[in-house]
Amino acid sequence: MTVCIGALTVVGPSIVLAADTRVTHGNSPVGPHDQAGKQYPLPPYNCAAAIAGSISECHEFVGRLVQQMELLAEGEREPYREEVVDAINDARFQVFRPKIDQSLRANVGLTLEEWHERFVPPAEFDMMAEKIGMQAIRATPLNVSCIVGGFIGENTMFFHAKGMEHIRSESSPGIHAIGSGAALAMDQLNKRAQNLGFSLARTVFHVHEAMLEAQKEKTVGPPTNYLILTKGQPMTHISPDSELISRWRSAYTGRDTDGLDNPDVNFAVQREMKRVQMPPYDIELPVVGDSS
Repeated sequence: MTVCIGALTVVGPSIVLAADTRVTHGNSPVGPHDQAGKQYPLPPYNCAAAIAGSISECHEFVGRLVQQMELLAEGEREPYREEVVDAINDARFQVFRPKIDQSLRANVGLTLEEWHERFVPPAEFDMMAEKIGMQAIRATPLNVSCIVGGFIGENTMFFHAKGMEHIRSESSPGIHAIGSGAALAMDQLNKRAQNLGFSLARTVFHVHEAMLEAQKEKTVGPPTNYLILTKGQPMTHISPDSELISRWRSAYTGRDTDGLDNPDVNFAVQREMKRVQMPPYDIELPVVGDSS
C-alpha cells in the first residue's frame, strides 16, 4: 500500500505531487520493498500522475493513460478538462475489462463477450446466469487509485480517481490523498487548514508534514522527491531531505506556518527546485572489450 498527496496552490499556479516508495506484499512473509516508483509524467503535457493500489494494475493503468494522452496530442487543439477525464476513464477501463474477463473465465467458464452474448438482453435473459456473472464482476474490483495533476493551456487538471468510482475534481481547498495512509495525511493537512491560497513554500511544507504523519501506517514508506508542476514552467522537484525543509521542521513544528508565506521564503524554495530529468528506460549492454 502507499500514500500519495496532491496539493494545489494559486501561486504559479502550482500543484505539488508527493508519493512514498514502499511496496508491500499483503499477508506474504516477504518484507516491504522501499524503492518503487509511483509518480509518472504524462507527456507531452505538463501533467503527472501519482498512483496507489496494486502496483501491477497501477503500472498498467499508467501505461494506458500515457497512450491516451498521446492520442489527445494528435488533435488540432489542446484538450479540454473533460477530455482528460475521458482519457483517465478509458485508461482504467482498459485495465478493468481484462480483469473481469479473467474472473468470468475462472468462475463461470465464459469470456465477458460470451457472457454478454448469451445472458444479457437482447439475448434471452437468464436470471441465475446473470446473478452468477455479476457476483464474479463485483468480486473483482479495480485496485487502482490515482491523482492526476498539471496544466494544459489555460486549464488546471487536478483529478482523483479511485477504482471505477466517479472521478473527482478538487478546486478548493485543493487537496487529494490516496492509499493506506490517506486518512492520516488528510487529517494532518486539515489541521494545518491547507488550502489553495497558501504559498508554494507553505504548501510544500504541509505536504511534507502529511507524508511523515502517514508513515504511522506501517504500509507507508519514506517519501520520494516532491514533484512540482507550475503553469507554463518545466516540471521540477524538491527533495524531502533538503536542508531547507529540515530548517522549516525545526522552526515550524507545533507552530503556525504563516511565516512561510513570506516572499523571501518562496524565493528560497524556488532555488531548491531542480528540473526533473527522467532516467532512460533502456540502457545498452556494454560491448566486451570496450573500455570507454
